[in-house]
Amino acid sequence: MFQKYAQRWGYDFYFFDASFDTSRPAAWSKIKAVQQVLYTHQYEWVVWVDDDMSLTNPDKRLEFFIQKSPPETDLILSGHGCFKQNRLTKTPVIRSGSAELNTGIFFIRDTAWARAFLERVWDIGNSRYCKEPDTYWEQDRKSTRLNSSHANISY
Repeated sequence: MFQKYAQRWGYDFYFFDASFDTSRPAAWSKIKAVQQVLYTHQYEWVVWVDDDMSLTNPDKRLEFFIQKSPPETDLILSGHGCFKQNRLTKTPVIRSGSAELNTGIFFIRDTAWARAFLERVWDIGNSRYCKEPDTYWEQDRKSTRLNSSHANISY
């Protein structure tokens, strides 16, 4: 489904079906997969889509979502509509440990901030967060990093 969508709109399509680190749950491999594509510097934006996502409107191009965000945006995330904004700084606040952040689909721009962000997310994925079944793994780590960063992020 997504490969046909990519072909229709002229996007390159990469399919990853192997774990990059077998000591972590498979969900963590999306970090390394995105890094692999991002570090080629061939694309301004890289979009990750989990294999259990649904494409509900194939007539909408990915640029639609990018254009809805401010031009300085480095990361576009999906969530469950429960994000809040800090009243003083106008920056997003994500509650760590919540399921509100969904990393099943995200857009990330090829910027120094984005590359460093992915490195930090990977690095703080210690064994506790890698192996406990009741944690949100990479989603929780991204929430933690976003709360402590000052990036241009859209939801």
